[in-house]
Amino acid sequence: MRPLVVVPVAALALLVTGCSASDPVNEDAPGREISKSVFGDQWPLTVDSGRLRCEGPQYHGAVTFEHEGKVYALNGPATVGKLGRSVSPIWADDPTAPGTKKALGPLVAEGLKFCRGTASSTQDTTAPPAE
Repeated sequence: MRPLVVVPVAALALLVTGCSASDPVNEDAPGREISKSVFGDQWPLTVDSGRLRCEGPQYHGAVTFEHEGKVYALNGPATVGKLGRSVSPIWADDPTAPGTKKALGPLVAEGLKFCRGTASSTQDTTAPPAE
């Protein structure tokens, strides 16, 4: 009798499909390119730029950030809706408070403007958001 190899093959299939080079992207979600130069010291990520989006009303204010084909969930609704991977790998440490991360709030607040329809998807913000 031959040994059963279904479990290892199924596990390998899950591993391979879970490690794609890029994540599914909602091209219709309102958003725009945004960069560290706009936010200055408030920029909470280790990458310099990406696309900030609101994923739509069905996701109740889910804000995501796309960089090099990978989509990251920036707030609770995006995490709960499984709309992106954890932001942890690109979340910057806060140099003023060792052991903590920089606040995502300013970036999320900017993304929520797209949810409310108060931001232009073509406008390039030149000043950081107000605290």
